[in-house]
Amino acid sequence: MASATYRALLLGNATFDHSQLGPLNGPIKDLPLLAEALACQATGLFEQADVTPLPDLESGDMKVKISTFFDAGEQGDLLLLYYSGHGVLDVLGRLYLATKDIRDGAVMEATSVDAAFIHSRISRSQATAKVLILDCCYAGAFKGVGGLPWQLQGEGLFGLFSTDNLTKAKDTVCEGQPSPFTAALVEGLKSGAPRGDDHNFVKFDDVYFYLDEKLRSMGLPRPVRMLPSPTKGTVALARRPQSSPPLSTPEPAPVAPPPIYPASVIVSADVLPRLVPVPPDAPRFVMGQHQITNRQFATFLADPANADWRKGGLKVRGHRDYLKRWPAGDMPAELSAYPVVYVSAAAASAYASWAHDRLRLPTVDEWRTAAHAGRAENDWLDEEIAMDRANFYETDAQIATVGELDSNPYGLSDLVGNVRDMCVTEATDGVAACGGAFTSARPELDALLRMSPRECRPDVGFRLAGAAADAELI
Repeated sequence: MASATYRALLLGNATFDHSQLGPLNGPIKDLPLLAEALACQATGLFEQADVTPLPDLESGDMKVKISTFFDAGEQGDLLLLYYSGHGVLDVLGRLYLATKDIRDGAVMEATSVDAAFIHSRISRSQATAKVLILDCCYAGAFKGVGGLPWQLQGEGLFGLFSTDNLTKAKDTVCEGQPSPFTAALVEGLKSGAPRGDDHNFVKFDDVYFYLDEKLRSMGLPRPVRMLPSPTKGTVALARRPQSSPPLSTPEPAPVAPPPIYPASVIVSADVLPRLVPVPPDAPRFVMGQHQITNRQFATFLADPANADWRKGGLKVRGHRDYLKRWPAGDMPAELSAYPVVYVSAAAASAYASWAHDRLRLPTVDEWRTAAHAGRAENDWLDEEIAMDRANFYETDAQIATVGELDSNPYGLSDLVGNVRDMCVTEATDGVAACGGAFTSARPELDALLRMSPRECRPDVGFRLAGAAADAELI
């Protein structure tokens, strides 16, 4: 996207006429700080003249500025719209950006800027890529879905929001300081979001993952990434600092095959799950703290002894959709920490035997014991949701890396939502999935999904378990 023109409109409101919206400290500092980062000589992709910060606009002026900004977009352009201030929801859950002249009651809609207005201006713009960044309460109410491949010349709308549609954003408590979300955003842009995989550019997704890790470590609301269709590819938001050492490129696979380990040997901490005793004081069994990841399963497939379990291998014929979305080559680093899906019960059992001869899939009863964690039948799920330990349709609604949410009282995570846990039922060859998935409605989180032993689903993964005597493996 070297020929693109990068332009940014930065809006920030710190004072409001609404009786229930107090003044904010963050926006006063947010605008100049982000403007400097976007046009930074060392790392910025924007020319200083193409970055326009406008503080404390009234609703009419803000709508005119937004319309003019997007209407001027041309093919090849990247337009970035940023807002820092109060976000307000109406009774239907629709998002409004608070402006200086926002009023109480029925006139609120006429004295603020609603998400539908912004979306309409973005949709009709001729610009190739549009980036929307909202640092406000309930920012995730600006609806959207999608995922990111790894091209830089993306097209469409890329949304990055400080909160979901139910959460209030955090303002700085000190005058003269930026809001926590924008401070972390600027830090990611200027530092190069170190975990990114491109040597020269900081991509949209690099910034998102940097923010997610940074804000979670501070105990702040997690950011939301939304990509309404027809978003394609991804975009660069900054350059990597020249002083940063180049990122190492993956080494080619060794010519010699990896060693074949006996099933009774623990091959490494990378493939053996971190086991947790359940219950902690007098364990009946042990269970993996997390589900098996793509990285762990890739190690299993790399062992020559498991060649039949690779995609297209002899043993997996008839296992419908087995490893349907598994990459043709090496597993990309950015996908390594996600739970492996599209695996059958037979493949999961083969992994368990390979990792350690005493590990296996958990039973449904064991899963329920672990998930309930000593709590009453009618209370445990409400508590998991209230404590933000569930990833389902009403929260993130997108698959996440293992361990992103806090552990339950027994020290186990990802039991509710994200991807379902494959378990063994009372029948000898019975298989069921427990816990719901990122696409599940709330009633599905405590329901069993019956499966065929050969069935492979995009929302089902697995974790391992063992007998209480296997606590020595911890």
